[in-house]
Amino acid sequence: MKFLFFWSDLEWIGFCRDQKDQRVSELVIIVSSAQTSGLFPLSASSAPTLELNNLPCWGLQGTASRVTTNPSWTGNARATLTGTFSGLGATQYFNQAEGRLRVQIGWSTFKTGTQTIDENYTEGGCTYRANGSFSASGVASGGDIGGSWMLNQFVGSVPDVFNDPIAQVIGPADRAYVMGISSSRTVTGTVSGPSGCGSTYTAAFGQLVATQADNFETGGMPKRVGPNGNLTGSLVVGNDTYTWDFQALREP
Repeated sequence: MKFLFFWSDLEWIGFCRDQKDQRVSELVIIVSSAQTSGLFPLSASSAPTLELNNLPCWGLQGTASRVTTNPSWTGNARATLTGTFSGLGATQYFNQAEGRLRVQIGWSTFKTGTQTIDENYTEGGCTYRANGSFSASGVASGGDIGGSWMLNQFVGSVPDVFNDPIAQVIGPADRAYVMGISSSRTVTGTVSGPSGCGSTYTAAFGQLVATQADNFETGGMPKRVGPNGNLTGSLVVGNDTYTWDFQALREP
């Protein structure tokens, strides 16, 4: 399928090639002059450039987990999330007056997956156990998974009104990203041991993904998307160790 566009008034044009209707396989750019007499070379304030990267833009798929240990425990607590973030929605910016077309300013929300909890630890003579696997969906569809992710993709294309808040969180570095995901689901676990231990307790999934402890402007160190385009890493915050591995998801 071929399309013809006129971009004379635009300074920046973007395509999210993970998205079906923007999956460009061939791009031909024609530069011409309407002058009909004389030979006058075309000039521009700066030479046109073509930039490509392998950063995700339409969605993500992968797995993340949090393992909690405590100096007073024997054992640990683990919560895991596997699923997809998909749907570009209204996250591309277009402003004819600013000469911008399809600038990425937002990212997809969690859609669907599975969340699993496995706790088995002893503290003060009491043993706590909780486990289970549950379907997971985003809060936008009435589920219990909330949070967001963002990354620096062609930073120079983003208007300051959007870029400044992003830079406060992840800084100006190319390919820097941040992700924070949590679940509001709780599970009733069992307690065994002496009579004072009780019989049940509430185990919370809580924070499932945390890629940096603080915003960039307060000393946080954002992660970078790997050369293969994956968001992969780990972070220790207090008694919690977070690990994650997400890959770009293409719209079918």
